[in-house]
Amino acid sequence: HWAAYRGQLHILKMLIEAGASMETKDTDGRTTLHWAVRKERAACVHYLLQNGSPLDGQTKGTGETSLHKAARQGSLDIVTLLCIAGCRRDKCTSHNQTALDIAIEMRTLEAEYAQKEKAEATEAAKQWSADDEKKDKETVDQELTEEQKNRQLSYPADRPKESPYVATGEK
Repeated sequence: HWAAYRGQLHILKMLIEAGASMETKDTDGRTTLHWAVRKERAACVHYLLQNGSPLDGQTKGTGETSLHKAARQGSLDIVTLLCIAGCRRDKCTSHNQTALDIAIEMRTLEAEYAQKEKAEATEAAKQWSADDEKKDKETVDQELTEEQKNRQLSYPADRPKESPYVATGEK
């Protein structure tokens, strides 16, 4: 299990050639294949499938097979390997979901998450823009003296400040 988890194919080969069982399960019912799939170790998955690893073992609790886990992770390469090897696609989890049901659910969640992320990014951009405008206005206000601010307020908005028609109040 540890070699599959770590992706140490050379150790996995050595153990299997020495007679290690691929059917041994951990306390949660996961086989070596489950661990290789869980960590997306495609080379280890391929090797295990070539050497007769049990395909449709279900974990305790969730009842997921290796195919369910690969579908949940969106590991297309591993799903393909498992399907070619003959995994049962109709097998259900304890929540009565097939691997296809899980893949659809995960894709839907991804789409919803992407929409939410986009909306949050748009809102953040608006907030940053508003904050920048406020800071720019505060910076300009801070740089002007009181006399300049008063003069600025007395100018008509439709005329340039340098207009000869606007009295400056200077003598």
